[in-house]
Amino acid sequence: MLSAEDWDKLKTDRNARISLTSQSFEWFFSLYFANYIKYATAPFQKEMMKMASDPTVEQMGVMAFRESGKSSILTTAFPIWAVTGTLQKKFVVIVGRTQELAAMHLRSIADALGDDLVKKDFWPYEVEQNVANAGTITLPKYGARIVAFGREQAMRGLRHGAYRPDLIIMDDIEDTTSVKNPDTRDANHKWFTSELIPLGSDDAKYIFIGNLVHEDSLLSRIRNEMRDGTREGVFLEYPIVIDDTPLWKARFPDMDAINKLERKVGNPVTWNREYMLRLVPDDTQLIKHEMIHYFSKFPEPLRGEHRQMIIGVDPAISKKNYRDKTAMVRITVIGRGSKKKLYIHGNPVNQQLDIVETVRRILLFNKYFKRPRFYVEQIAYQQSLVQLLEQSGEIISVKGVRPSGDKRERVAMIAYKITTGDILFEDSGCKDLVTQLVNLGVAAHDDLVDALTLAVIAYEDDEPKHGGGMSWGSYHIGPNGGIQFGRPRW
Repeated sequence: MLSAEDWDKLKTDRNARISLTSQSFEWFFSLYFANYIKYATAPFQKEMMKMASDPTVEQMGVMAFRESGKSSILTTAFPIWAVTGTLQKKFVVIVGRTQELAAMHLRSIADALGDDLVKKDFWPYEVEQNVANAGTITLPKYGARIVAFGREQAMRGLRHGAYRPDLIIMDDIEDTTSVKNPDTRDANHKWFTSELIPLGSDDAKYIFIGNLVHEDSLLSRIRNEMRDGTREGVFLEYPIVIDDTPLWKARFPDMDAINKLERKVGNPVTWNREYMLRLVPDDTQLIKHEMIHYFSKFPEPLRGEHRQMIIGVDPAISKKNYRDKTAMVRITVIGRGSKKKLYIHGNPVNQQLDIVETVRRILLFNKYFKRPRFYVEQIAYQQSLVQLLEQSGEIISVKGVRPSGDKRERVAMIAYKITTGDILFEDSGCKDLVTQLVNLGVAAHDDLVDALTLAVIAYEDDEPKHGGGMSWGSYHIGPNGGIQFGRPRW
């Protein structure tokens, strides 16, 4: 920590300033962005600065609570230091969700360059804003350029003289509206891997900044890829509170201060998502945990009582996309008409299976569960799955079903039966299915929900036409969806 005298000396000695701040982004921010600092810099903010300025960290993701200072540090201050400091970057590209937001990022950098001390040390510079709202800042002394683009703008083949982009910062390119559709989320990821990443030079540094807007958002996917080792990089995640300890103690010294802020926000969904980095369903949530009814064992068979096992199958479209998983939910139907109850078995299948593996798994279930009734979602290539099963040479009861309405409509159709306990869930092995139901529209996956609603709705329509019973064999489904032999679970 420098004394007041040392700070005063730095403010009058340009060479000393340049020598100190060019080696340290933290010192650079403390000196040139002093007017941004209202509270003492927190350890997590120092960690952001350290990782950003580390030349060995090529890709860095940051998910932090609102007002954590992440954009001020990484999108406003860091590009200037990256050009003027030891990294010596020549072509900085900042990408925002829209052209307007990208232009705001560039304007913040231009405003920072207008500070008296910054201007004294790094002038000359030029700021341009054209009619297409594409902005440029040039720093001739360093032979460098900083540009900003919206997510929708074409960026392929960008160059600054001999330089391709060597620092790319992606800041908040998604919001809660843009991630609701899985096809849009897939499109964002495809854009990221096919357009943004190839944009950089061989030695480019990438920084990805944002909030938690969805479990399957682009930033969430980047985090998951870095965690499982499929993408090199460092991912930093900062909720406002960890273990009842505020992360920024200079600003929020205790939980009383945190609770005061939470009351000020006044919206539990916003608070959990944008401050605590926890996703919770919004006010349109259809199924809540307290609506779920559980059972620990299946009822004993009664003489003459109708029993039927049905299995809902939602086949994956492809094994290439990690989002696509084949789901199979087994349901034991007991009784008929208004008196029937549907018992959802634990440990449903929810795996990446191609069409051959899916056929094998269904035929295996058909054999060991004594020919249950299969309801298979029939869209696009999935129609061929039903045909393959019918042509397998096995005696199998299978029906292709084209689901009507969207996911929410289908869940709404069975919600009443869930609340009344006409649909019950086994108390072990149903966690993932219940999580998908409760977090519909928020959870990264909903394959199990699709399989469940498909079977329940199709059976309801089909009930007068089928009969048969089910046999109770000496096997059960293991935690990974495979058949295990031994004493029945029920």
